[in-house]
Amino acid sequence: MASNRNLQKQGETELRQIFVKTTETILEGIGNKAFRLERAVSAAVVDSLMVGIAKRLTTKGYVKDKEELSVVSTHSW
Repeated sequence: MASNRNLQKQGETELRQIFVKTTETILEGIGNKAFRLERAVSAAVVDSLMVGIAKRLTTKGYVKDKEELSVVSTHSW
């Protein structure tokens, strides 16, 4: 993160698009409780899902079958 502090590697527009696509994919595929282990939001779950989905979207593109993401929401932590 420090290496892109001045947005020289990735611009604001690109990062904003990645963020929006990532959050839309998580909401559509997992639902509005994606970041909760029980009742509270888990920072570790937010970080891991956001990074994992963002990497998937930037390397392989759009997730066609968002049903595959529902496995995450039904997993018993």
